[in-house]
Amino acid sequence: MNGEAAIVVQDAASYEKTTLLAEQARQDAKLQTAMKYFRKGGAGIKAAEVFGKLETKYL
Repeated sequence: MNGEAAIVVQDAASYEKTTLLAEQARQDAKLQTAMKYFRKGGAGIKAAEVFGKLETKYL
């Protein structure tokens, strides 16, 4: 801190909670971006079409 080395000690449960909260924030940001895209008239893909393509490719 202030140009000096520092160490932070955190128990495993707190670390896990922090990690989960960070992932939640990333997912929320992705969802907000998608919602903004669709509000501006962006087009989506029907689920049946996506699953059909996946089935063709992987089964």
